[in-house]
Amino acid sequence: MTIETLSNDINEAMLPTAKEAAEMVSRLAALKAASYITSDGDVLNQTGYKRESEYLTGMLRAYIDKHGPVYVEGIGEQQLQTRSGPYTWDVRSLAEHDPGTFQRLLSLGALTINTPVAEALEKAGQVTMFRKYGHKGAATAAMIIKKEGSR
Repeated sequence: MTIETLSNDINEAMLPTAKEAAEMVSRLAALKAASYITSDGDVLNQTGYKRESEYLTGMLRAYIDKHGPVYVEGIGEQQLQTRSGPYTWDVRSLAEHDPGTFQRLLSLGALTINTPVAEALEKAGQVTMFRKYGHKGAATAAMIIKKEGSR
């Protein structure tokens, strides 16, 4: 027996039974449909929760930005934390001043096209033909619940 065969046997043994899988689907569906109960007794569905959360976050962000942190006993201090954004590269300058590094990064797959920008440039007539050099990424499986009676 090889290690690969043993590994496959162990993985197979760890899978849920059909009954357990059905119970998991029921639990997942219940979680997706769950309601949120606030401390003052309001019951919110996921859409209402998200909407209220975004509203409160926006209002608190504006308040804290102007007045500073808010402390609530038993919860703690709500404050803004500065975080740096993603690093931005000057690829044109890299290609002009260090063509060797640029070519090496390109050959190793470190440089890619920003698709939304390229599509906007294409729409504006600034670039053409770049699409023939691209390909779609690998497909992944999304787990969905198909409602009873729907096709």
